[in-house]
Amino acid sequence: MKNLKITGIFIGIIILSIIFGNVMAQTRVPGVVVGDSFKYTYTLDMNVGGLSPSSFPDIFQALIDQAKSIDWVQINITKVSGTTVTAQMLMQFENGTQQSDTGTTDVSTGQGNLTMFLIAANLNAKDQIYQGNDDAIINQTITRTYLSGARQVNREEITMNYSVTPEELEGFGIADPLQQTNSQDTYWDQQSGSLVELSYKMVTRSDLVNADISVNVALVESNVYSADSTVPEYPVTIFVIIALAVSTIVAIKLNYRLPKTNFRA
Repeated sequence: MKNLKITGIFIGIIILSIIFGNVMAQTRVPGVVVGDSFKYTYTLDMNVGGLSPSSFPDIFQALIDQAKSIDWVQINITKVSGTTVTAQMLMQFENGTQQSDTGTTDVSTGQGNLTMFLIAANLNAKDQIYQGNDDAIINQTITRTYLSGARQVNREEITMNYSVTPEELEGFGIADPLQQTNSQDTYWDQQSGSLVELSYKMVTRSDLVNADISVNVALVESNVYSADSTVPEYPVTIFVIIALAVSTIVAIKLNYRLPKTNFRA
């Protein structure tokens, strides 16, 4: 009987170890620390036909002019508390002026305005990017080559097709429905969870308007990857600006994570 009790205790310990081991494996934790810095450049390409300039709200034109003049964006980590990361967001324009604000993200829930720049560390293919969210999944964990060497990165690829009704386009003078395709391809460094590549494209077609919009951003400096900084060999996207511009032009029905920005003109 005593041996049975001991056996039962050991079985219980093993079961608890498995349960708690799974819980621990699923815990999202930041992979960055205070002092980490990431600098990005980007390009915005836009080709819109069929709409007169008077159809655009003033805020749309202002956003596009601002987006096209951005030289670089830098994310400097200032605080890490639990699963929440706080950073200074610094944006420099081609004329040398700068805008600065504070941003946060919770790498467990995806809440905050730094969502696309930082996710949890050490995720793998088929893992949820955010706890309990089956709509955001790591599609691949692969090796990508950088100037400083090869690194493991996590990839999420999304393609969405929409029909946008004339009612949703009220104010733009568009009487016909739009067919719209949005695609997003994102890579984060596996170890740190920091963005290294993100490309966004929107294609809109109708009898009255055609719109092609894309943004590409590149990580050009970071103290995380090497002393010489890491530079990807491919372009990336700054979703922060394009989310504002695109949502204004065609009333996009993006139901996935559109990051917010607190940058003020």
